[in-house]
Amino acid sequence: MVDQTRCLLLAFPDDPEKTVVSCRQAIARWPVDVDRRTLLKLKRALAFYLLAAGDEQEARRQIASLEPQLTAQQIDRIVGAGLGELCQTVAAAFPFEAQPKWFNERLERSIELVPDWSATRWLAASVAFSLKDSQAGISHLEAIERASGAPDQMIGVLETIQARFPQDSALADFVRSRTATRPASDTGERTQPGPGPSGSRSPLPDSMNPGSFRTPVQGAPELRGPTTQTSMPGRESPFLSPPQGQGAASPNVP
Repeated sequence: MVDQTRCLLLAFPDDPEKTVVSCRQAIARWPVDVDRRTLLKLKRALAFYLLAAGDEQEARRQIASLEPQLTAQQIDRIVGAGLGELCQTVAAAFPFEAQPKWFNERLERSIELVPDWSATRWLAASVAFSLKDSQAGISHLEAIERASGAPDQMIGVLETIQARFPQDSALADFVRSRTATRPASDTGERTQPGPGPSGSRSPLPDSMNPGSFRTPVQGAPELRGPTTQTSMPGRESPFLSPPQGQGAASPNVP
């Protein structure tokens, strides 16, 4: 059912209200005593689609109804990460020049709420370079460097981005300036920093699963830096995938 609502969003990306309505109808008709886990996933998904529709306040209320213990600051960061995953979802489906009309606004809002969320910064940088806005793209890469605390680990993925935009001289100069300062003896593995501010941590509360609106689970694993470009644009967002390692539906379902 959640996959079907996602397909509806991708079928009508400029009219996400269709998906909101469909998701609300599914929630209203879902037999709670039959499959409570799916009902929970639908309620999480509703918050996601409300963000697409531009109703951030209602999305926040939906999140709070599922997890009343969250603080306003935690919800800010959850919404920011969710907006970023929303943009990654549509970026994986459409070329940058054919993104939904709300795409840029949601991307900017995600960065405003969670400026140290590297996955969104990588996407924003790729969008900027695709639109030949080198200055904006480099600004996002510099923000990732500052947040990662380990700029030397970015060299491999910077070279990957440069390979995607070989005609961008400003990007080439930026990458060259970073590789020139790399110690000659440095032969360690070069990986993309993870989506969190330190290169390995999520912006979500420690008790949250990796995934913006998933139910908090004590002891959930950290969101670690990938060794492949799983946070790069063009890859499917994990937002609507089933939570890993969870059993029955959370007792927090209203």
